[in-house]
Amino acid sequence: MRCESSLWLVAPALVLVVSVARAEEGAAPQNAPPSSAAEAAAGGHVLPSTLAPRIFRGHAFGVARAGYDGAARGFVARAAAESSPFDWLALRVELEHGEVSDARADPDDRARIGARVGLLQQRGAGLDAGLALFYDPRDFRSEGNIIFGLSAGRDWGRLGVTANALVGSDPEGDDQNLELRLAPVYRASRALSLGVDSRARRNLSSDSKRQGTQALDWELEALPTLSIASGSFVFVLDAGVRAVRSTGPVAQPNERSRVDVGVLTMAGAGGAF
Repeated sequence: MRCESSLWLVAPALVLVVSVARAEEGAAPQNAPPSSAAEAAAGGHVLPSTLAPRIFRGHAFGVARAGYDGAARGFVARAAAESSPFDWLALRVELEHGEVSDARADPDDRARIGARVGLLQQRGAGLDAGLALFYDPRDFRSEGNIIFGLSAGRDWGRLGVTANALVGSDPEGDDQNLELRLAPVYRASRALSLGVDSRARRNLSSDSKRQGTQALDWELEALPTLSIASGSFVFVLDAGVRAVRSTGPVAQPNERSRVDVGVLTMAGAGGAF
């Protein structure tokens, strides 16, 4: 069945092997509660896209940002909130406004609800790693989408690197998307963290409902990001490039593809409590 075959696509996409050297002597204790938003930012919890694998028990994080997407020539906004009742479980909600999988999406909004589960900690295993599971109740067809992911990361003193692999599929198995994310973050000072959040996404579909629409084939982002923290609050600024290839009208005689490239800029604020 198509649903079963889609699971075979999920498994290899979730296998992300990260092999790194041992922890730097004197690094901060892993999974200790953050003393401020600066700790959350340095740990990668306020990035635009990439999911940090580390979980802080009994704490909540939230960040919202908005700006302009030159590739889509329109307004873009992203927000995420997370709460961790256990040191192995984080509940998460994500909201996004902007160009999505299909021009018929009106408005171009999507929400994800789900959770992250911690599997490994750097102090014992040499790296942080975990799984993620999300449900998108309204994809391009106003139907549901299930997203599986793997997150892994490691710190070397002030520098931390996080990588994600995610795969989404509808229950029918005729729509999938594959996504890779990578983000190095450098803690320049207690208040200031610098990073680069990058994302590559590929949409795969054999769904007849796409016929006649303008579909996104793939998108790439490279987004340098800066965060400035003060107490429990953090301010974020992102400025980079986004490229998108779209095709349409799908399965029509005049079908054609084009690539749009533009500047992506966002600014916002968040907090850790």
